[in-house]
Amino acid sequence: MLVWLGFRFRLQVLDTEVASLADVPVQVKALKGELEASIGRVIKLKAVNKGLVEGLLAVRSGSALLTQLSLINPAGIQLTNGDVQGNTLTLKGLAADPQAFRRINALQLQLANSPLFDASTAEVVKVSREKSPVQAQPGAAPATQVTFEMKVEFSPAAQSANLAELQRLGAEGMAQRLIVLRRAGVLP
Repeated sequence: MLVWLGFRFRLQVLDTEVASLADVPVQVKALKGELEASIGRVIKLKAVNKGLVEGLLAVRSGSALLTQLSLINPAGIQLTNGDVQGNTLTLKGLAADPQAFRRINALQLQLANSPLFDASTAEVVKVSREKSPVQAQPGAAPATQVTFEMKVEFSPAAQSANLAELQRLGAEGMAQRLIVLRRAGVLP
């Protein structure tokens, strides 16, 4: 009888433990759902962070661009218009005679050699020789000027933001942005 009571008591203890463990699969399922939701949020946050970083780096520094253009612009070339559409920079200007076409070619080569631009995309779109509204010396041949339009795409390497190049070009704001992003661990 004592053995039977001992088994009966042990059976009740085991039944109580089994009943308490019945909730475990439900709890595991709920925790798995929470974990998957958390992983989804982390993936989404990483994607948002990556988008923000790409957006911050895609904003080209106007000071870096203007400084680079002033450094590579040959003598005798006057840039009259610069327009950025997407990833393309369009430059319009005037080239002084004599050797206006050589000056335009020199600008094209300088753009191709600049780290800000993709060398394979530098192209002269339009060139035309026009009589200058300003008269040359009396009795001399009428002065001419050469107008041009040129296009070049920004280099993907420029978007990776070379800190030394940005600092060299005086783009302190963009350089500071890059430093902050690297410190935060968002950029390598």
